[in-house]
Amino acid sequence: LCRMAELLHLGKNCALSNCQLLDFTPFECRDCSNHFCSTHRFAHNCPNKIVRTLTEVPAGSGGPSLRPYLCSLNGCHGAESIKVVCPGCELNFCLK
Repeated sequence: LCRMAELLHLGKNCALSNCQLLDFTPFECRDCSNHFCSTHRFAHNCPNKIVRTLTEVPAGSGGPSLRPYLCSLNGCHGAESIKVVCPGCELNFCLK
């Protein structure tokens, strides 16, 4: 019983009111700072959602411009300056 009590502080409950799943690897939303299970990581209709846009950054005068490689994960707004391609599905992903 004491051993179980020691484990109670591990993990976090999903902040989505109709879920509350105890998740030992929760995700913290970078916009609202609440913790969510993997199912609701992106699907929690965040009230503080910040739309992140990426703009083209010139590499230098007269040279080609650098374009970020956007992440293909649904709901992720990450990007990398180099391609990170999955060999299985051949989609580009960020390193987060």
